[in-house]
Amino acid sequence: MNKTKFTQAWNRHIAEFGAVVPLGDTPAYPLARTVAMPQGHAYETGALSYRMTGLKLLGLDRMQWVGSDRDAAGERVALELRLDGVRLEGRYAVEAKYDPIVDLDTAGNLMDMAQEASRPTQGGADPDDGGDLDPQQEEWLGQARDQRTKLQQTENGQKLMGLYNEHNEVYEEVFRENAALTPLWRADGATKEMAADTHEAVKTDGVVNKSDKTYTGNLTYNANAFVQQLNVASACVWSDPDFDPSVGPTPDSKYWNAAKAALSFGKGVTLTTNNTKDNIQELKATDVHGTVQAHDQDLPQVSDEEMMDVIAQGNGPGGGLAARRPDWVVLDEQDRHRLRQLFEATMRQKAEKAAIAGQPLFEGALFAEIGGVEAFVELVLEAGPNGAKCRTGSVRLELPAYELDIDDSAWIGDAGQIARKRLESMSFIRSLLHDSIVDHLSRSVGEYAASAYETGEIGTNRP
Repeated sequence: MNKTKFTQAWNRHIAEFGAVVPLGDTPAYPLARTVAMPQGHAYETGALSYRMTGLKLLGLDRMQWVGSDRDAAGERVALELRLDGVRLEGRYAVEAKYDPIVDLDTAGNLMDMAQEASRPTQGGADPDDGGDLDPQQEEWLGQARDQRTKLQQTENGQKLMGLYNEHNEVYEEVFRENAALTPLWRADGATKEMAADTHEAVKTDGVVNKSDKTYTGNLTYNANAFVQQLNVASACVWSDPDFDPSVGPTPDSKYWNAAKAALSFGKGVTLTTNNTKDNIQELKATDVHGTVQAHDQDLPQVSDEEMMDVIAQGNGPGGGLAARRPDWVVLDEQDRHRLRQLFEATMRQKAEKAAIAGQPLFEGALFAEIGGVEAFVELVLEAGPNGAKCRTGSVRLELPAYELDIDDSAWIGDAGQIARKRLESMSFIRSLLHDSIVDHLSRSVGEYAASAYETGEIGTNRP
C-alpha cells in the first residue's frame, strides 16, 4: 500500500468518526484565597480557581504512515505513524467565589475554602477491598498491642508512644480522607508482606529487617519503611487545607506537626541504629527494645526548615542538587516522582470535591501548537474462524515540547497578578493536560490502526 492510498483511507476514517478529538472539561483547580477583587466587584476578597472547558485536538487529518513490520511468527505487527501539526484549542476561566479575609496569609494558598473541604465525602478506603481481610489479622493486632504495652514499660518507650498518640488523630484522618495515600502505603503488597515477616520475627526473636530479603517491587525492608515515612509525612502536609508551599505552614498546624513527627521516627532510627533507606543494620525484636531502653537523649526533633526541604525536593528536581541540607533527607528521582504523584493526586481530589462553583472573573481562549506526534502501535494478530483478526496491543506516543498559550491580557489588578503567578507554578495542571492528550490520542490512533490493518489499508512494508 502506498502513502497516497493510506492518506485516502485515513481521511475516510476521520470523515466518519471526526477529525476533532474532544478532551472535555477539567475541574476547577484552586489557585489562591482571600485575594482582593477588582474595583466594583460584588465582594472585596475571593477564592480563585482555574478551569478549562471545551478542550479539543485538531489536525488529525494530517496522519502519515511511516512504516510497519510483522514479526517472524506472524503474531504481531509494529506500526509507526506520524501526526503533523496537532493543535490544542479550548477556553479557560479564572473563577472567583466569596472568601472573606480571615486570620490566614492574605496571599492565599493552594487549597479550597475550609468549609467546603470539611464536607462529608467518601473516605480513602478502597470500597472493593472490604472482603479481603487477612485471617491472621486479629493475631497480628494482638501482637502489636503486646509490643505497645512492652514499650510503655520504659521511660523512652512512653515518650515514643506519646509522640505517636499525640498525632494519631491526624494520621487516621489522612489515611481515611486522602485516597492518594492508600495505594502508596500498600506498595503493591510489599507493606503487607513486611508485616507478616515482622510478626514472625517478633514471635521467634528473628531478624526483622533482613539485608538479603526483598519484597514486591524489589524493595528491602528498610527501603519501604523509610519510603512510607516520606509518604505519610507528605500526605499530612498536602492534606492541610491551609498549607501554602510558597510561605510554609500556618502557626500550630496539626498536619504540619504530624508530618514532622513522622519523619522524626526515621531520624531517631538512623541516629540510634545507623539504619537508613540504603544502609541495613540487621536488628532483632530484642535489639529494637534494647535500643529504645538504652537511648539516653530526648527524641530527635525535625525542624521546620528540614520539613520544608523535603517538601521543596518533592516539588522540584530530585537528587542532592535540589536539597538545601545535603546532610538531611536527600530524595532520589524515584522518591521525587512518587511524592509529586501524591501531590498531584491530592490536588485533583480537592478540586473535584469543591462543590460550590465560582463565577468567571477572567475568561479567554487557550491553544497549543503541539507539532509532530510520533505514534508506535503494536498490533496483535489472532486466528479466527473467518480469518485472522487484529487488535491493538499497545500504543506509545511521543509528543514534542509545546507551550500552552493563554490569553491573559485582561487579567487586571491583584487578582490577575496572583492568578498568573500561581498558574505558572502549578505544573501539575500541564501534566494532567498532557496525560489527557496522550490518553485520547492513543485510543483514537489505536482503534483505527487495528481496523486499518485488518482491512488491508495498512500493509507490512514502507509507504
